Amino acid sequence: NDGKTLWELMDSIRLPAEIAIPQGHGKVPWIVRAIWEEHLGWFRYESSTELYSVPPQALYPEWVELAGGPVPVLARAKAHLAGGNALKALHMAEAVDAADPKNPESAAIMLQANRMILDNAGRENFSEVRWLESEISRLEALVGENAR
Repeated sequence: NDGKTLWELMDSIRLPAEIAIPQGHGKVPWIVRAIWEEHLGWFRYESSTELYSVPPQALYPEWVELAGGPVPVLARAKAHLAGGNALKALHMAEAVDAADPKNPESAAIMLQANRMILDNAGRENFSEVRWLESEISRLEALVGENAR
């Protein structure tokens, strides 16, 4: 009722200590999203584009082109990594990957970002850890790394 977006709610809702539960197979932000979508549905009332079949990712190659190509986008992604914002870095590297799937620098940034996310996740949630480890393995193979 405060007009917060789904993303703001996922980021801000915390359980009080007296009712906090282990998050081994689910996470509070994921439950917040599930409750939102269960009660309000998949339409978030943020954009008409939500009603149709063209996701934002379909425009990644055009956005990268408009930004001047992969170089400035990846430079910004690196800056996000350096600032500790792995999720923003990952979004930007994924945009470059969509525009240029063979770009080794985007794969390297996605690898670093996924590692940072895993390091910061606390390894409490089984699904999250396994997904991130899977992505890290996939990206290590792309980048040609075998060890951290």
